[in-house]
Amino acid sequence: GLATSNLNVRVDRELRARFEAAVEERAEALGYRATITHVVKAWLIEKYDIAPAEKLAEA
Repeated sequence: GLATSNLNVRVDRELRARFEAAVEERAEALGYRATITHVVKAWLIEKYDIAPAEKLAEA
């Protein structure tokens, strides 16, 4: 399998509070409750053009 690791980053309290408020407003429309982990992972994939693990496993 693919090697994985954890990255622990502290998110600014104000930014986290703004995120949590946005999640509450959008959770029903999205059909799920997003987490900061979802957002960070999506940002890293987009920023560094990293294929998701499922795609890497297919290669």
